[in-house]
Amino acid sequence: MTDGITDEHFEQFLHKLQMLSVAEMHAPQWNRCGRPNNQFILLQDQTPLCARYRGEHVKLLHGELLSFSLSRILGLDNVPIVMLSEADTRGHQWHGMNISGAGWNESSIVALIQWVHGLDSERSRVKMPAVILDAYEHQQVFSHHHQRVLLLNANNLTELVQWSDLILFDYLTGHYDRVASMQDGADREQRPSVMHENIRNLRKVWQTGKLWLIDNESGLFDGYELLYHGGEMGRKFVRFHRQMLATNCVFRRQTVRKILELSRLPEPEEALLNYTADQDPLYKKLPYANEMILFKKYFHVRLKEVADWIHKCQLR
Repeated sequence: MTDGITDEHFEQFLHKLQMLSVAEMHAPQWNRCGRPNNQFILLQDQTPLCARYRGEHVKLLHGELLSFSLSRILGLDNVPIVMLSEADTRGHQWHGMNISGAGWNESSIVALIQWVHGLDSERSRVKMPAVILDAYEHQQVFSHHHQRVLLLNANNLTELVQWSDLILFDYLTGHYDRVASMQDGADREQRPSVMHENIRNLRKVWQTGKLWLIDNESGLFDGYELLYHGGEMGRKFVRFHRQMLATNCVFRRQTVRKILELSRLPEPEEALLNYTADQDPLYKKLPYANEMILFKKYFHVRLKEVADWIHKCQLR
């Protein structure tokens, strides 16, 4: 599919964010940048962005940026670009902007997130593909040996491999507010039909079927805090992630290669941190979050678990 983030698009986008100033700031809406302290902004050339302000909850900025960096390392092209910005009204980027009116403190670091057109309509909502849902509900594994593979057309296969990437990505990041939140709802309400509903924080460009994994602030820091320090609730979400991972053995070859390469590094967590700091110089100015300890302790563990599952699938 051609409407994702190419390397050239990524470099052009970063250059634009570094060079252009903010021309307009607008209050968020439920389908446009979300939380009250976020802002929908326009650059000088009218490029739209979401500016995410999280105040003292810097772990969420860490999670958003590191999750995006991980998507780049894995070769995923459907996680919106994220770059940090210092909201300093004395500098060129935010000069003349009323950041206090948005509830921001001067010189706060915010995350600027790519606005992907076409994701704010009802037609952009996404449900789980029938083959994955069926495997999940019957505690089976969907693989290339499955008879239903022969019945899938090109569009179905494209959708399936995008979902495969999603499942692997959310397992690695510990994302709890996409598929896992649907699993939680079905479990709490004792209503399996929840899994048939629109998936949270997942959208598609309906004209092409391109999936976009939006709102990744819960990844890696906040997600790991829930999974490993969340008591009984955390153990439930660990189970949800494992159940979802175990539904699928159909992978994109490039994604598998990237995951296995990363898993072989002696310190993959440091590789991700270094990559992020190289791509975004402001990352070193982002205040420390205590969840960094959990990230450094468990990222390689989850990476190994995914690599082990891939190896099991290869032996099937």
